[in-house]
Amino acid sequence: MRSIHFEVGETAVTVISDEIYHKCAKDAIFEARDIILAKIANDPFFKITYDPYPVSNTDDELIRRMCVASSRSGVGPMAGVAGAVASYAVERMVEGGASYALLENGGDNPTNVQC
Repeated sequence: MRSIHFEVGETAVTVISDEIYHKCAKDAIFEARDIILAKIANDPFFKITYDPYPVSNTDDELIRRMCVASSRSGVGPMAGVAGAVASYAVERMVEGGASYALLENGGDNPTNVQC
């Protein structure tokens, strides 16, 4: 078990898992970001609205999940972006064989947090 921290764009992630799954996590995070950025490029309102966003059958599953969460919570879809990216990456790690995967996507590095 090993911890790594990396940042890309607005995403700051700490991954704790067996080291062989770290690349899988990174790849999944880049893929999730690409999906979200493509949606924003196609529909800039998706990024800025504070209101629930309608689900579209043409969207990727990741975007649909964000829209469902936004409707349930009464907020815009980007309110759940960190959790959506984290879930996406953990799911890919488990599909790749990880039996333990922890992904923190709130921007804090748990190894450096001081109380």
